[in-house]
Amino acid sequence: MKRLEEKINGPVLKHLLYLMRVGEKAVQRRIALALAHLCSPEDQRTIFIDDDGLDLLLELLGSTNLKQQQDASVALYKVYLGEQYVNSSTLSDVTFLVEGKCFYAHIIALLASSVAFRAMFDGGYRCSYKYLPIDNFNLKCLSGCPRYQSKDHIGLGS
Repeated sequence: MKRLEEKINGPVLKHLLYLMRVGEKAVQRRIALALAHLCSPEDQRTIFIDDDGLDLLLELLGSTNLKQQQDASVALYKVYLGEQYVNSSTLSDVTFLVEGKCFYAHIIALLASSVAFRAMFDGGYRCSYKYLPIDNFNLKCLSGCPRYQSKDHIGLGS
């Protein structure tokens, strides 16, 4: 995987960006998904802002196909939400009340990290509460969901 990441630059990246602009819609989406996982952080702006890769991922997120939605949410999370946004009020769109404390979250990260959250929010869940209370759940476990998604592992310690 690392070798593949290293090859996504220069002429290879330019060709992929060209295909992402002019290829069939399915090809464009597959390239955007792949680049979300393989491109360097320095190339993200070019790919996802300048060359409309973000629009392709957002289209997939709105798909009726659950697998495409999941792939898009994971890709969007990898590109735009990192560790600095875990339990941060910056751009958060949902706040949980866990163990008497606020936990700020991003629906896109929750969609990517858990089938339960995907069922909750993808079904058009609406709530009039300012904070969504979660009983019988550990704050450390909740904060681990998006961290696990971004790192493919989690260390909860003791």
